[in-house]
Amino acid sequence: MKKIDRYAPVAVFCYDRLDKLKQLVSSLKQNEESYNTKIYFFVDLCSKDVSITNEIINYLENIDDFFEKEIILRKKKYG
Repeated sequence: MKKIDRYAPVAVFCYDRLDKLKQLVSSLKQNEESYNTKIYFFVDLCSKDVSITNEIINYLENIDDFFEKEIILRKKKYG
């Protein structure tokens, strides 16, 4: 059985720009090491536009191109 090396995790801080987030995730997925990488998504829930925040969360929930994914929803806006 082949040993899988784990790579350094990636942290992505999500703001109210879904189009930019999609571009970033697309770029990360093009890297063949993404399948061995854990990715953390940080989402602040106190956005001005809740519908955009919900769209971001829905988009993140459907990503499965990484070794492991964790979505951290934060009630406070950290900026």
